[in-house]
Amino acid sequence: MTQPAKEDWAAVVEDVIRGDRVAFLKLSRLITGFLANQRAFDMRNDWDDVVQDVVLATIEAKRKQTLREPQAVYGYVRSTTHFKFVDRIRDRKRTSVDSEQVDSAERAAALVSTNEVDLHADVLEAVDRLPENQRIAVVRVYAEGMTYDEAAEQTGIPLGSLKRYLRQGLAAIHESLNAGST
Repeated sequence: MTQPAKEDWAAVVEDVIRGDRVAFLKLSRLITGFLANQRAFDMRNDWDDVVQDVVLATIEAKRKQTLREPQAVYGYVRSTTHFKFVDRIRDRKRTSVDSEQVDSAERAAALVSTNEVDLHADVLEAVDRLPENQRIAVVRVYAEGMTYDEAAEQTGIPLGSLKRYLRQGLAAIHESLNAGST
């Protein structure tokens, strides 16, 4: 899901902080869109809780001024949505595996789903450990789906440097994931 070009998400968050209901609905739609992209339909009953958790985390980050760059808000909301969703799956896994009432098919599905989520979490952690230029390049091209030219233009990184950062970043992620599996 690429960032809508016309929406200023930093301004939307500021409006949410001021209590603007329309802004809250916009931010909620963005978060539910991310949940839909993660194919979280089996956990649809938890979406309202995830939305609330992400909105609160975003407001807190904005107030603490950890979201200084306006263009970082979209990526922050996307990452936070993913991590809050992963937390919900892990909580559900613990609950369902401990419960005698859950049949073996559901238990197996929960384990497979959790393994996939763990892999996604490992990738996101590896991306978070990248140097800033590599992280920006990887996120813009692979997470937000921008072309090399679009990413270079939006970030101000020269095209050749952007491609180099992508190669270095992907190699570092690959190395990190291989180190974690041995």
